[in-house]
Amino acid sequence: TMAFAKVGEGALSVLEDIGDGVVSLGGWVAGGLGFEDAANAAADFVEKDWSHDAFNFYYESDFAKASAFTEDSAIAGAFEIAGSTAGYLALGGAISGAAGVAANSAKAGKALKAAGTFLSSTTRTNTATAFLSGVGSGTEAGLKSGMNLDEAITNGGLQQGVVQGGVAFVGGKLGERAAKKNA
Repeated sequence: TMAFAKVGEGALSVLEDIGDGVVSLGGWVAGGLGFEDAANAAADFVEKDWSHDAFNFYYESDFAKASAFTEDSAIAGAFEIAGSTAGYLALGGAISGAAGVAANSAKAGKALKAAGTFLSSTTRTNTATAFLSGVGSGTEAGLKSGMNLDEAITNGGLQQGVVQGGVAFVGGKLGERAAKKNA
């Protein structure tokens, strides 16, 4: 049961990190425009560990305490990483598939077709989601270390987003090249 909980937490962390990335960027822009209450609300939202908290009912139960391993053990971390990896792959595939349909839809407007064309590439989709995820997780880590939103996003969030997005882009391009070579 602990393994299933950690896989679930990992999968949810994908959505949390991407959501945190969007909220971080929105709060950063709002703060830059002078809307400090919106920036503070964004920081409070991003700082919370939503994916972990969703499983607290289990982690704090007697059933979890009887597990063969604890929620903070190395094996639990491995299951969480597996869940996170599966979450990224599923999300990237789902977005790319839906975007391909939107790009080819006769009823879609120009903006939807353009977005669909852009996101129909799994490389572009995975790059965008990895960038947003990096911004979210980097900003959350900065906020938890005592930085304000502006410091957290500029001193960790954006750098982590660029690194994660860059890794996803290079990996995607290498995969595309290998697929073309095999074809």
